[in-house]
Amino acid sequence: MSNIKMGLRLAGNLPSDEIILNSVKANFKLIRRGETNIIGDIIDSDVLTIRLARWEDEKDISSDDQIQLVVERLTSMKPWLISLDKSQIKTEFYVSTLRTIDQGGFDLPSELVAAISAAGLSLAVSILVVLDDDPG
Repeated sequence: MSNIKMGLRLAGNLPSDEIILNSVKANFKLIRRGETNIIGDIIDSDVLTIRLARWEDEKDISSDDQIQLVVERLTSMKPWLISLDKSQIKTEFYVSTLRTIDQGGFDLPSELVAAISAAGLSLAVSILVVLDDDPG
């Protein structure tokens, strides 16, 4: 089984809360410089995380439908994303997967790769494999 999450991560000198609220059409979390992160550290830059999709491969949610949703969300946010000052803000498309089997992975269809590129985003990938240590 695997669980896949796709989202955006922006860090740096982010625009005002009002601009973010008007520009982001998805669930997001914003932590401002000087606030504490999830582990209690005080962060030294603004961090915005935007969830675009999340699914498990054993559920009845089609990955094609999820990918299409991500492409649509990226396309709608593209003007805002490309307008950001990349010298002040790091922008990345983030893919995270948790796997409970040791083989496999995920693929990024060309339509999604094109949308990521068109929005001026870098790509970050996190793969965590959790295996049962019991040999049987």
